[in-house]
Order: sequence, then structure tokens, then C-alpha cells
Amino acid sequence: MKLKIFVVSFIIILLSNAKSQDLGDPDCDSLLLVSSWFNDSVKIFGGCDGEYIRDLDSQSLLDGPQSIFEDKNGDVIVISEQNHKLVRFPRETLSNGVVVSGDDPNTTTVEPFLIANPLAAVIDENQDLILGGYSQNEIIKVDMDTWQRISTVLPISTQFIQGLDIGMAIGPDGFLYVPGYDSDNIIKINLETLAVTEVVESGESGLNAPRAIAFYNNQMFVTGQFNNAIRRYDLSGSYIDNLTSIAQPTGMTMDGENHVLVPSQQLNNVYRVNLDTGVKETIVANGSGGLNGTTFAYRLIKKSEQVSKTANHHWLIGVGEIVDNTINVETFSSTRGGFFGKNFNTDEISTIDWGSLTIEFTSCNTASMSYQSLEQDDGLEFGNGGYDLVRLAANKAVQCCLEEGFDNIVKKGWMSGTMFGGESRSGEGFLLDVLTDNQVIVTWYTYLPLNIK
Repeated sequence: MKLKIFVVSFIIILLSNAKSQDLGDPDCDSLLLVSSWFNDSVKIFGGCDGEYIRDLDSQSLLDGPQSIFEDKNGDVIVISEQNHKLVRFPRETLSNGVVVSGDDPNTTTVEPFLIANPLAAVIDENQDLILGGYSQNEIIKVDMDTWQRISTVLPISTQFIQGLDIGMAIGPDGFLYVPGYDSDNIIKINLETLAVTEVVESGESGLNAPRAIAFYNNQMFVTGQFNNAIRRYDLSGSYIDNLTSIAQPTGMTMDGENHVLVPSQQLNNVYRVNLDTGVKETIVANGSGGLNGTTFAYRLIKKSEQVSKTANHHWLIGVGEIVDNTINVETFSSTRGGFFGKNFNTDEISTIDWGSLTIEFTSCNTASMSYQSLEQDDGLEFGNGGYDLVRLAANKAVQCCLEEGFDNIVKKGWMSGTMFGGESRSGEGFLLDVLTDNQVIVTWYTYLPLNIK
């Protein structure tokens, strides 16, 4: 019997030290990490088939796991609420966790924790961690290099919110939105002035135990655990309707352009929900792997050799019509197939109707871009959206616009050049090649979405 136990233990050790990119289906580019609060574990599932693989933590470091996110190095951080810890699991192996905040059981000293009962995490534009705690309704900012507190965002208090919950989010206005599980309200915090405003008053429109917030298409989506629904609001906090029903929904994370991952605490499963239609798909079955008290789901993209060799860059091209200071591309196209160099074969290239695009110039050097994609036959989901553009560099063509003035110039050659979305979107952009005063070639160099199946 002892021999059998040794063999089983040895196999478990081998499995836990396997490289994360080798876990699950080798043809799938992702894993799903799901917090299972009542049995103090995070379960690892295949990102495409939802099949249970193994538990993340084999060292009993977690007690009430909640939010999951990646640090600056791409390692996985799990927030452990009940023992006030943040635990890091190396992305390479997803094993051998290390406590980065809170008491480390492997040392003789008692290390202090950053915040009591942490459960919510948001990473800001400076790559600092915004960390929220349930029991004292405190929010702090943390340096992820040193794992030390930088500043206080919301001091310990019950004045504005009670039972700060798992799904804080930064809205399109740059404010931090926070759900109050016990106070049945939502507040927002100006991260510069730290002024607090109540967006949804306590119990307004029947809100009951809000747990998580997500923003999409100028709307706010909220999981109301005891509303048994994802609720939809406008950006002012006015209730619109219930997007879809879910038995006790908890956390909510974006999964591609227009989908979210939402666990059901009652059914102990995970749904993938379309924020346009409300259609939900079960991607982790009820109780799979022993799930008990699902609170959070996170898609981790594998970084294997196979994925790194895959062409994740994506080029789109179309001929646009210029009307006044607006470019309208009715048919935006992309291609599939083909290989670099001597392996290139034009017969392998297929052209796909991707969707449409509009670029509206607001000055000689700035514009607003919006796009509407079509459903792709290969399952890729790009959704709809847009963002502001700036000129990458002032070329000779734009000098005419600057000299004559944006409101006065007639010829459209000044539109030619390279535009991009600023520092936050460095690495992608648009090439504009004006052919005539009413025709322009638009090329968008970007990337494939995360939701590749």
C-alpha cells in the first residue's frame, strides 16, 4: 500500500510541475482558472473544452480564493480573502505558489498583510494594482514590483459602501466603479481627486447584492447575486433591464470584445455571455472538478512555442470614400492562409469580408475611429467598437492642412499618413493612402482577438 501511495504522489508532483502550455488540449490556446471559494481552491480547466485538469494550489496556501489576475511578468496572482494573502503562481508551471503579500507559512516571521479580507483587483494605466477589501471597505493602490502600499484610494469606512465586492472596474470616464454587496449600491471614485459619488443608490431599481461590474458599448453591466441576473444600466446609473438570468452570478470578467465570463455560485458552473444579445453558453459544467462556491473565472492565454509561432498579427484593408472630413470604408477585408518567404503560395490565400470602418477627422492630426465587424466563419469575434486616433508623425502632406487651417482646406491629400491610438495602443495603427479627393486606401495593422477557438 505504501508503494501505491508513493507512486500516486510521484505522479501528482510530475503533473503539477508540467509546463502550463502543455496542460489541456494542445490545440487550444488558453486555460480557464476558476475560484472555488468553499473548498479553498482554484480549478484549472481547458479553455476550449472546459474539461477539468487539476487544482492550481497543492500547498494549501489559499483560503477563500477570489479575484485572479496577471502581474507585470504574466505570472498568476490569486487573492485569498480569508487569510488576507496574495499568492503568486509562476505562469510557466502554474504550481509552487509564493506569498507576495500576507504571512508566508514558509518563514518564521509573521509578515503583515496589505489589506483585510482582500477580494477585488484592478490594474490601472500605470500598471499599479488597485486592491479592495471586503470587511473594512478599504481600497488601496499597490506597487506590483515591491508589493507595497503606494496610497489609499478609499479609507476604512462604512460611509459610502458596505461589503465592497469582487468586481471593481474602471469605467470609460476613468473613474473606479465599486459594487457594495451589503449596501446594495454602486459608487464611483475619481482616481485623481478621490472624490466619491454614488452612481446607483442603495436598493435602487431592486438591486440586490451587486458583485461585479463590466463596461461595454457605453453601458454598465452588473451581476446582482440575489437578482439572479446580469443587470444593464446606462453610464449615469439608470437601470435599463436584465440582460440575462443566472442563478446567483458572482464575478464577471471580459472575454473578448463583447463577451464576459460569469460564474454561478448556485450551480457551480461558468457561463460565457454575449453582452449584445444576452445569450449564454455553459463553458464549465455544474460542479466540474469539485467546484463549490464559484466566485471568479479568468482566461489565461498560453504562451507556448506553438502560440508564439502563430501569426497573431492581423491586417485589414479597404478602399474608403472621403466625404468632407470623414472616411467611410463600407467593405473592410482580411485574409487567411499563407506563409512567409519561399513557402508563400497565392492559391492558399482567401479574402474575408471583415466588416466596415469609419474615421472622422476632428483636426489635422486627430480623428475618431469606429468599426462594426461581421460574424466570421472561423469563429473569430471582433465585435464593434472604436477609439480616438492621433497622427504618429507630421509628414509633408499634413503641412498643407496646418497652413491653410482644418476648417478651410479643400484638397484631401493631407489625410495621408500613419495614425494610431496613442501610447495605450502602441503596436497597432492605420496607414492612410489618399488616391483622390474622394478615395483613400485604409490599412489597419492590429492583432487577432483573445477568443480564438
